[in-house]
Amino acid sequence: MALNLDDLWIGDPVLIRSTNEQGVYSGKSKTGKAIIKIEDEIKEIDAKNLTEAKEEIEKPKEKNIEIDVIEKLDIKSVSNFKPEIDLHLEKLAPGKSANDFINVIDFQLSKCRYFIQQAIEYNASRIVIIHGKGQGKLKQAVDFLLLEFDEVNLKNSTNNGGAIEVWFKR
Repeated sequence: MALNLDDLWIGDPVLIRSTNEQGVYSGKSKTGKAIIKIEDEIKEIDAKNLTEAKEEIEKPKEKNIEIDVIEKLDIKSVSNFKPEIDLHLEKLAPGKSANDFINVIDFQLSKCRYFIQQAIEYNASRIVIIHGKGQGKLKQAVDFLLLEFDEVNLKNSTNNGGAIEVWFKR
């Protein structure tokens, strides 16, 4: 019997029947398949091929970071990095209005691009970009922006269509 993906919580352990691999449920893709994280790999799996795992999955040990990478990164900045950005103008530029900018969407996209670059530099596994629902122009622009980054592995609409969850290749 197939699992009902709506009954799963993000982080629930699952078993892929065809390969006998255990993974963690990470959400539902646009195609309706389950997004499953197995160690550092993300897979889209049909619900018919999943069953609940009986045991909790052992969390992978943290990887050692090369010394030269540590020297390049400001550790304080890395530890303070929040893997979410809200592109609403009032969040990006409190006290400013749309009239203060020649092109608001260009400002939002430049902030988003910098945020994605930081996430990649800090080796984040996933981020959330809140674009809001509105007319969908910013969402389309963010989708197009993500094409610039080869590091993007998977993106998934979340927050009832008001945000995009992005997973990076590892």
